[in-house]
Amino acid sequence: TAYERRHGEFSRAVQAAKLFLFAPSSGLYSCPLAMTDGAAKLLEGTLRGGRSADGYEASQPARAELQRAFQRLTSRDPAEFATSGQWMTERRGGSDV
Repeated sequence: TAYERRHGEFSRAVQAAKLFLFAPSSGLYSCPLAMTDGAAKLLEGTLRGGRSADGYEASQPARAELQRAFQRLTSRDPAEFATSGQWMTERRGGSDV
């Protein structure tokens, strides 16, 4: 994953290029993958810097839960991996954005 930093500062660009190539044959699976990447990026920044972009600072118990979520979102293990999405804003059959 891009979060393993195998390609250094270009890891996310390499991941985006792979997703771009995968998307046409993915059967619409690329949207949840993009949402998962966005959630992981937000969690990574919050965990690394201690605060989210809007100033949220997680308590120690919350940080443990955020770390667990980050691990699931970036796992290569199919039994552990979880996807993210826009469940609160998605209408059946398409986005309402």
